[in-house]
Amino acid sequence: MPAGRGYPGRMRHVLPLMALLSACSATRGGQPVRLVEDDTGADDTSDTSGGKDTSGGKDTAGGSDTSDTGDTSDTGDTSDTSDSGDTSDTGGVPERADILLVVDDSASMQLDQSKLAAAFAAFVGPLEAAGSDWRIGVVTTDTDLVIRRGRLVKVAGYAWIDSSTPNRQAVYEQLVLRGTSGSGTERGLLAAYLAITQPDAEIQTANAGFLRQDASLDILVVSDEDDGSAPQVTAADVGALLEGEAATRGLHVRLSAIVGPAPTGCTSGSKSASHGPAYLTVATRTGGFTGSICDDDWDPLLAAFAARVLTP
Repeated sequence: MPAGRGYPGRMRHVLPLMALLSACSATRGGQPVRLVEDDTGADDTSDTSGGKDTSGGKDTAGGSDTSDTGDTSDTGDTSDTSDSGDTSDTGGVPERADILLVVDDSASMQLDQSKLAAAFAAFVGPLEAAGSDWRIGVVTTDTDLVIRRGRLVKVAGYAWIDSSTPNRQAVYEQLVLRGTSGSGTERGLLAAYLAITQPDAEIQTANAGFLRQDASLDILVVSDEDDGSAPQVTAADVGALLEGEAATRGLHVRLSAIVGPAPTGCTSGSKSASHGPAYLTVATRTGGFTGSICDDDWDPLLAAFAARVLTP
């Protein structure tokens, strides 16, 4: 007899076997319970699959709580420390560096010019390794000859070299090997002063584009005699000019010197040099590097000068 249809009152008189079968039939709400379905618990699995608490678990997946910790990605606003990365621009290497070499081209300077030329790698290597945007131009200590007076030397079409100059070592060597026909009255301070201030159209044309107002400026004088610029320009005049330039640029502006050291100059083999007090005075005032022109090996001198260029 089908289960779940209800029985008449006299069903109690049915055979005991039927009563036993009826007692074994589980019912719920008058409807038979299908034990297999209960075992699979489709409703229960819908509760587990309805583990919307796990998948929809907005606490875990949507974990707005964890996404809040993901708000520590806001601490990832320490990407603001990328701004401090800007201090890496100031914290070591000037982004741009203009370098002016003032080379003595008088009769006694052939050996010294050769040493300066040979030290190219020791000089430029550190600049390139530091990633500096450098450039190098050259003037001479001869201010008597109008075509040399504070004007950048130009060779093979180049008034200066930088990291993009093809065959830059060869061009550098031509720039610094100035020969020995220049004036015997060396005026390196005046030459530097004119190169920076550019008081006439000829110098402005020759030096156009070399000096950058957003670059540091390092001047290196190489001479075996003291400066003869006074009274046109004195060490005090040049020191004041360089300090003013530094204030305007907000970057260092220095004069360095490879000259005869204090107190009496130097002698090495066939080379001798007079003491260069005017150059040394400006170098001391502006924080520049100084070295002896009588040194046999100029690699350390130029490497030390490069290090000074790279120092803010």
